[in-house]
Amino acid sequence: IYAKIDSANEIDFSVYPNPSNGIFWIKSDLDEFEISIYDTTGKLVFYEGNGVSGEYNISSLISSGLYWISINGDMCKIVIP
Repeated sequence: IYAKIDSANEIDFSVYPNPSNGIFWIKSDLDEFEISIYDTTGKLVFYEGNGVSGEYNISSLISSGLYWISINGDMCKIVIP
């Protein structure tokens, strides 16, 4: 299972696996993009201004729960069991 974002400007993102253990992959057709991850209270828990497609390990920054990932302003949710 993965989260896929298709925005109006034709940018395509995939975030997988979802649910995740805090280690996940982001795949994009962009060379660089901005990633922000928020908890359910809206607190920013991770930010990368020059993100690239690949593996991200935020397991040490978060606990179990639901998180929102913003990639260049487009949002999707990811579950950390």
